[in-house]
Amino acid sequence: MGLNLEARVYQGSTLVRTLPMTAGASAYTASWDGRDASGAPVSIASYSVQVWHVGGSARYYRQRRLQVSAGVTSVTASPNPFAPTGSNSTTVHGASDAGSDRAGAAL
Repeated sequence: MGLNLEARVYQGSTLVRTLPMTAGASAYTASWDGRDASGAPVSIASYSVQVWHVGGSARYYRQRRLQVSAGVTSVTASPNPFAPTGSNSTTVHGASDAGSDRAGAAL
């Protein structure tokens, strides 16, 4: 039977999210979607990921840092700024995913 591990994501000393870890053939993994415990996207910042035994009082030695940055997922403009309408204005809307740089760091 494997270890009962969890990954804890911190911003500074604040616990942002706790993730269950899954045992694979040769490693334990956790996947983070860039959201906090309430489901809201986290802010652009540096985070650390620590591995703990569930219910344990001390973390495992290794810790990884990762950077969350915004990534643009779509840009739309209305009306089309390239169509001759006689207007000199357009509205541009951008959508981004705050957790787009949530690369999985090997622990």
